[in-house]
Amino acid sequence: LNPKQTVQLVDPTGAASSSSSPYGVFATSNIAKGEILISVPERLIVSGNIRAGDEFELPCETVDLILKEMEKGDTSFYAPYMRYLQSIPEGELPEAWSDAGRKLLTDLMGGDDSNSLFNGQHWLNKWNGQVCDGINDPEGNRAALLVANRMEDGQMIPYLDFFNHRNGHSTNADSAVNAETDSFMVVAKRNIREGEQIYMSRNMCFDCTHFETNGYGTPELLRDHGFVEDLPQRWNFNLAGKRRVFDLLERRSGELEIEWVRSVPPKKGTEEQVGEHLQFLDEFAQKHSQNTGDVPENEWNIIMKYHNALTQSHNALLKNVRGSNHLQEHEDDMPVLDEHRVYWDRFE
Repeated sequence: LNPKQTVQLVDPTGAASSSSSPYGVFATSNIAKGEILISVPERLIVSGNIRAGDEFELPCETVDLILKEMEKGDTSFYAPYMRYLQSIPEGELPEAWSDAGRKLLTDLMGGDDSNSLFNGQHWLNKWNGQVCDGINDPEGNRAALLVANRMEDGQMIPYLDFFNHRNGHSTNADSAVNAETDSFMVVAKRNIREGEQIYMSRNMCFDCTHFETNGYGTPELLRDHGFVEDLPQRWNFNLAGKRRVFDLLERRSGELEIEWVRSVPPKKGTEEQVGEHLQFLDEFAQKHSQNTGDVPENEWNIIMKYHNALTQSHNALLKNVRGSNHLQEHEDDMPVLDEHRVYWDRFE
């Protein structure tokens, strides 16, 4: 561990209490580009036999190993790490939320049949027969969700999950592997000032091409990691029958700007479609202006933050569509994206 960093609550004195504020890694001194922040030997990494594709799917053997090591208690070689994992509150991912919270999130996406991203149990279905032969009990399901949320290429790496996610200039660290020792490293990708939070990217990192090219962004990060990312954000929307991907950026002036990823939207019907979505989001906000108490506070706050992010991205999209002079009537080479392609098409 580089001594120029510390783990602390992101918001230790503000509105968020210690029970709701996440941890983060902060620089206690200036850190130079290229400095190693952590180096984790292979023997400290919890990992089953990773087969091709497991690093992007649910790694069944890693979940099994986590379960076995947790059962060992203090006799486990990984006991301190297991205690840490067991101390993490349940319900981080939307599929482990309360029924009321999951229903409200599904309503925000237009109802049960309109969007598959937050419907059902994405990771638990994989654990309970779709991919793994998992045990459908509280301990097994909890371990599966812990691994789904915190794994790196199918492995569980101590300390790594203290580094929070953010893209753009805020991303000041990235992962690497020491080819000689097989140690996993996090390295400063630029100079980091004292007091800065150290961020990594979960979808635009050095080896994240599989996510970048498939439009994996803000909605998928909420599903797989339980948070709504701050700006910049990546969105993929179905516009005129095709998935279109763009990044929502904040300029120094504070103005929001869209940067299209490999495409622009077709002109026909796009403005009307985005306007309809904004009307729906406005009606949702009016209907759910306050929490009646059915939805736990942390779930409510995440849903409202996601609603605000959707509204912000749609407003920026509408402005871009109205102001663009190069909108296309015909489709280009942008691939059609759907739920499964995010995970499977990268292997073609």
